[in-house]
Amino acid sequence: MTHGDTALERQLKSALDAQQRGDLAGAHRTYQEILSQQPQHVGARLHLALLHYQGGRQRVAAERLRELLQDAPTLVDGWINLGAAELALEQLDAAEQALRNALELDASLPEAWTGLGNVLQAAGQPAAAREAFEAALERAPNHAAATFNLARLLAQDGQTRAAMQHCEQLLRQHPALIQALGLKAECELRLGQHERALATLDQALALGATDARLWILRGTTLREMGQQEAACQAFAEALRLDPDSGGALSSLLFGRRQLCQWDGLERLLERFRQGLTRGQSQLAPFPLLAEDSSRREQSRCAELWSDQWPEQPSPDHHFATAEQRLTLGYLSADFHRHPTAYLSAGLFEAHDRSRFRVLAYANGPDDGSAMRQRLVKAFDEFIDLKGMSPSEAAARMRADGVDLLIDLKGHTLDAAPEILALRPAPIQVHYLGYPGTLGAPWIDYLIGDPWVTPPEHGEDYREALARLPVCYQINDRQRPLPAASGNREDHGLPTDGIVLCCFNNAWKFNQDTLDCWLDILRAAPESVLWLLGREGSHLAAKSLRAHAQQAGIDPKRLIFSKSRPLREYLALYHHADLFLDSWPYNAHTTASDALWMGCPVLSWPGATFASRVGASLLAACEMRALICKDRNHYRERALELIRAPEQLRQLRAQLVRQRQQVPLFDTQATTRALEAAYQEMARQYRAGRCSSFDVPAIGAG
Repeated sequence: MTHGDTALERQLKSALDAQQRGDLAGAHRTYQEILSQQPQHVGARLHLALLHYQGGRQRVAAERLRELLQDAPTLVDGWINLGAAELALEQLDAAEQALRNALELDASLPEAWTGLGNVLQAAGQPAAAREAFEAALERAPNHAAATFNLARLLAQDGQTRAAMQHCEQLLRQHPALIQALGLKAECELRLGQHERALATLDQALALGATDARLWILRGTTLREMGQQEAACQAFAEALRLDPDSGGALSSLLFGRRQLCQWDGLERLLERFRQGLTRGQSQLAPFPLLAEDSSRREQSRCAELWSDQWPEQPSPDHHFATAEQRLTLGYLSADFHRHPTAYLSAGLFEAHDRSRFRVLAYANGPDDGSAMRQRLVKAFDEFIDLKGMSPSEAAARMRADGVDLLIDLKGHTLDAAPEILALRPAPIQVHYLGYPGTLGAPWIDYLIGDPWVTPPEHGEDYREALARLPVCYQINDRQRPLPAASGNREDHGLPTDGIVLCCFNNAWKFNQDTLDCWLDILRAAPESVLWLLGREGSHLAAKSLRAHAQQAGIDPKRLIFSKSRPLREYLALYHHADLFLDSWPYNAHTTASDALWMGCPVLSWPGATFASRVGASLLAACEMRALICKDRNHYRERALELIRAPEQLRQLRAQLVRQRQQVPLFDTQATTRALEAAYQEMARQYRAGRCSSFDVPAIGAG
């Protein structure tokens, strides 16, 4: 080595040291000095390109690396880093080719296999990506990046326990690796290990982590533990650390709504709207449904959310001929004690087996309840997806020959969009669980009715609309009809006067709704408002009573009854005179419960699906006189009924008398209407089209 070469190598080492310290400007100057003396110096050219990459100039880095590799085509590090740069530029084909070039030169390098795994995962090839990460670990069992990336891939594919094992292995070698701690906590949360998840997150945060995602995860864990106020504090900290975090903003907005802490919510909602305008990611659609939002805003939010799961090409499907039975698959996490199950159990039992084969795909818990047992028996086959990855679940559905896959979750907790995006069925339908568009190319139809999805609203739905003739909501005639539980005094209610109730979740309440209710109480001093204090909702009750006191209403006139099992909860309606619906998110299952038990419901339809369900239910219950035109009419009608208790008693008697005859509770008729909708979807598929349609009234034509 010459003296000049030694000087250049010392300069190169100095530049590398500066680069590692974060002194990018100093490193850049030194690399340029080296290249001014020796323009083809491979090390300086390579690390200068990496410096551009480190500074966020991936395009420049890729250009420099391509130039370098023309002169040094056997430089393995050059190909590996070119692969990383091309991946950052989303040039996946070029990235894959660069990494395969590196592996042709030296297949022993775990870095090349890890890079290839990253590219294949980004290309939507999880199985091939897993093979690449495993190949890296065969060559270097403790390779940190390969271990973490494999764990992350397994977690994304639903293989939570396997992902956890890799995280634990990695943390034994690198106990302060914050990314691994975060992924481990995410796995623990998925497995219901809340205390462990919280401890893992605290360990990461104690190391000085400033990643907003860790605070979101902490907030989610606390929320699931029933610590709503602490959860909101965590979400607020996440938003402070990352003001552009859609996840933190969505969670804080909804968390404050759950607590009925409405001060400052308008500012959060305005930030949410601004995020929609600029296409911000991770803005959750569900919280927006409870806000004063438009169909267009809800559609935009749903589309941005669904973009996380691009539709994947799928193999050709054999679709049932017109002479064959259609195979229906119902996908849900709610096949247990859950409002969706209480509504739909009769549907699965009532399907015409001469025309339909009916399968369940359950991605939720088995609670061992009588409802779970009933549901298992209701299907021709009940498939528990527990332990299956999304790709395995989709493959199972294809193997089962599902013609129509009906998703019952939409954009709600424990939904499975990652399965739906794999297109396991030729026709994919959204029904019941989420009142709005999913904004996804992998959903073809949304089932509605003339009230919730009138034709003039169609342009705000990504899906074609299948309108049932009366009401979209299936109801189960086998739902319990318990007798009254005790008397009013047993529930803290006054013996005399009118008991108004709303047993919705507190997040459906807002300042405008409460102001209207308090105005009704003010004008009707003999009335009280009965609410359901669900688990963990004592802070919401405290907030609501404080709002009442500020409005000059005795807070004791807001009476809270604890949450209870289904039969006991239904029995409460014997003691209520009138159910006051909320807006813009109406009572859905809860309103059907009230009507089933003979309690009249007062509602008014807004502009969105969620705000029109009450009207749909009342129309299907032949109670159109309780559908109000607007907020003012709602208030006037409530006071009119409060002042005419005999009319309320007549409405109750009518509901009880007609319970077995009205369309809302005609399980068979709604099932036949749904079956007609499925058959029309099949006809359209065979004809190569997908368009909105109205299902004719049962018996018509």
